[in-house]
Amino acid sequence: MSYPFIDLKKATKEELVAHLREQCGVEKDGKKEELVQAILDFESSSGLVRPDMPTENKSKETSPADLPLSAKRVRIIIAPSETDNSDVYVGLNDLDILIKRGEEVAVPESVYVLLSKAGEHRFEQNKDGTYSEYFAPRYSITVLGDA
Repeated sequence: MSYPFIDLKKATKEELVAHLREQCGVEKDGKKEELVQAILDFESSSGLVRPDMPTENKSKETSPADLPLSAKRVRIIIAPSETDNSDVYVGLNDLDILIKRGEEVAVPESVYVLLSKAGEHRFEQNKDGTYSEYFAPRYSITVLGDA
């Protein structure tokens, strides 16, 4: 048997008390606002979603401008290194980019963040024999600003 939702705005106080007793198994009497809140508490604790209430998915529709790859773009230059002058390939979700070193390019901000976090953790021995860790970035990136 499915749970019958009651119209909380149109129902009288007596109808709310009866609904609480028969459908929710709760004996309660008081102001109409308290009864409505008791029904809403029961429904939320039971995992029931009112058909007239907007769900989180409906209210948080994502527009294409809010997606990470089409969001804010930044202009960057990846500097050539002494050991590697090859182009830099970036694959992120459905986006594939081949970036030429030493040239200005406009990329989504998420691509810049990915490139800035690319690197390795290295260790350096201290004079007392212990090691200290540091992050060595893979690419030398110059940010020129928003695109």
